[in-house]
Amino acid sequence: MRVRGAAVARLAAGHLVTACDALGAIGAMPGDALAAPWPVVGRFTARVALMEILALGAEPRLLAVTASVAAEDILAGAAAEAATAGLASDAIAWSSERNTEPVQTAVGVTAVGIAERLRLARPGGGLAVLALGRPKVGRAVRLHDPEIADLPALRRVLACPGVVAVTPAGSGGLAARGDALAREAGMRFQGDFPPGWDGAASAGPATALVCVAAAAEAGAAGAAFGGPWAVIGALVAR
Repeated sequence: MRVRGAAVARLAAGHLVTACDALGAIGAMPGDALAAPWPVVGRFTARVALMEILALGAEPRLLAVTASVAAEDILAGAAAEAATAGLASDAIAWSSERNTEPVQTAVGVTAVGIAERLRLARPGGGLAVLALGRPKVGRAVRLHDPEIADLPALRRVLACPGVVAVTPAGSGGLAARGDALAREAGMRFQGDFPPGWDGAASAGPATALVCVAAAAEAGAAGAAFGGPWAVIGALVAR
């Protein structure tokens, strides 16, 4: 079955959760539209897939990386990101193109994890929707930017009391992720974006998170994230 951006299969005890991400035309090849170091390319692509499964309550077990070029450099970045999720290098499979000479960077990453139970949005009263991290894309994305989400921040938020569900935001933006969590809970997202927070702006490679939490715990969730955050609305009955 499909859950958010992941494929989920039931196991005898728990769930197998698989998510993937793709990147194209960002790197150091002549045909790339945006220049970026290949290790950084590998790291952000892996981050998106790993965030998807972590947010659903799964612990990563395997990572697969495919690349059109510079496989070793891209793999090094993906492996560095995987290490922050607790994956050793022998849990990573990879492949690259060796029969042609590509002129453009292309990367695909698949993450596989196991969840005892899925971490899903559920209906309730007094539920706030938070944006954690600034949506950024393209040239605005930097690896060590304190304004964007990363895997340790996601784990801190998931461990915060009062947090019901979290999902990474991507190219669809904050509002789209708020709507997705609302549908998951059988409720409606009532957006109320404060100045400086654009619900439609692309969050690129998961630079922001959208979180559903008890309204009384919103401040604690924001503090756990450790970067810029805002309440952007609430979940209300349909």
